Amino acid sequence: MLSILKKYSLNNLNKKLSIKLEQATHAYKNGEIKIYRQLSHEEKVINKELVEREIQIVEIDKQIVELDKKIVALTIQSHLPAR
Repeated sequence: MLSILKKYSLNNLNKKLSIKLEQATHAYKNGEIKIYRQLSHEEKVINKELVEREIQIVEIDKQIVELDKKIVALTIQSHLPAR
């Protein structure tokens, strides 16, 4: 379930980023410099958020791996004969 949420979150931001880049390119080609600057700024904000979320996802994945290791260790330990 977590992977579905991660994909949705990143896909949503990537879609927004793509739209802003397309709009900025259109504004630039039409000589609408003020609009281009605004859209470029919005693109940078979205891109920063995207990078931050990707970093968070990597950190969460690391925590999941560590928890999985602990679960495996506890499972093995629970199946060992008592001393």
